[in-house]
Amino acid sequence: MKYVFPFLAIITTIFLMYSCKSNEKIVLETYQGPKLVFGSGGGFAGTSSERILLPNGQVFLKANRNKQFSVCEPIDKNQARQMFNNFESLGLDKIKLDDPGNMTYFIAMENKGKVHRITWGGGNSPLDPNLKKYFNTLGQLTHKKQAIK
Repeated sequence: MKYVFPFLAIITTIFLMYSCKSNEKIVLETYQGPKLVFGSGGGFAGTSSERILLPNGQVFLKANRNKQFSVCEPIDKNQARQMFNNFESLGLDKIKLDDPGNMTYFIAMENKGKVHRITWGGGNSPLDPNLKKYFNTLGQLTHKKQAIK
């Protein structure tokens, strides 16, 4: 009887270790699922910044004239999922806007081979306030996430 409790504790521990889903890292080059791609470019210096957010919270960054994306620190998975859900619930998937300017901003939802891209900065079209708030929230969530070396 005195061995029952330690035996159950060991079995429970083993079960918990194998039943927990691991936070699997995704390789961007082979990933086929949904992606939120956003960033900006232009201005006097011609700088650019592009980030990719995946539903699991992984963040990738391509800054200035880099040709490849760097893996960054992830954001919370629940926040990432919420941003994907908000894209549709805010109606951003219905916005048709292609108005680049000297300083251009963009958001694109890529999923199942389809891309819905919104580009603004030219000032020639009215900007949906939800679009600007959404873009700023994406930036706040991912801006301080540094590339993992």
